[in-house]
Amino acid sequence: MKITLKLLSNIQAKNILFDTYKIAMKNKYSYALYRIEDYEHSNNLINNLKPE
Repeated sequence: MKITLKLLSNIQAKNILFDTYKIAMKNKYSYALYRIEDYEHSNNLINNLKPE
């Protein structure tokens, strides 16, 4: 749930979250892999968008 809460803080990150859910529905067996990749990508995205 930490991933979800972080992603919902940003509109562009929301799109990543929803895309991840679509992938998970298509291939539930690969969900864990996609979730790990999405977590790393979303952290980078959110960190880059935050003003210094």
